Amino acid sequence: MLDASILQDVKTLIGDGLSCPADIEGLNQIIDLKNKLTKQLNKIYNKIDSITSFLNPLDNLIGATEDGIKAAQIGIDALQFIPSTVATPIPVAPVLQGQKAIDALNKLIGKTKGQISTGLNYIEILKSKLEMVLDLLQLVDLFIGTCAKEIQEKNALNDALNRSDDNRTNINDQGGSGLKEQLSISKQLL
Repeated sequence: MLDASILQDVKTLIGDGLSCPADIEGLNQIIDLKNKLTKQLNKIYNKIDSITSFLNPLDNLIGATEDGIKAAQIGIDALQFIPSTVATPIPVAPVLQGQKAIDALNKLIGKTKGQISTGLNYIEILKSKLEMVLDLLQLVDLFIGTCAKEIQEKNALNDALNRSDDNRTNINDQGGSGLKEQLSISKQLL
């Protein structure tokens, strides 16, 4: 997550570069857009996470399979040093089939091991970039909060002005108040 000092630095850098919407409807549009973007990014992140969950066991399986292949190869190599006699013949066909299987697995692992590892690395880079974008959306939250306060203060000021205008109108509508009353008193005294 973004550090508070980084958020403050960005706010200082932007300065007056951003302006708040004129009213709450405009701010609600920004909030809706930000929420839609966040929702889509979270969906992408979850899909990437599920791909990672699928590939990680394969990567582990490849490592375990390599260990098994080494053990099988050692067994086949050891059979070659055991003399085959008429009394204890060593069947050659299973040894040859085992060697073919080992060779096929080595070929398959050779092709896929690098691809899966590279794919996992790319996925981790992608996830880190998505996390960065989600962190940057915190700046939008900061902007929304600042604008909400600004709009609230503006609305409070407008309400106060409206109340002041209403009071002035009420005084003038009462017919003997304010300046009119002062003028009539002055005329009476003269």
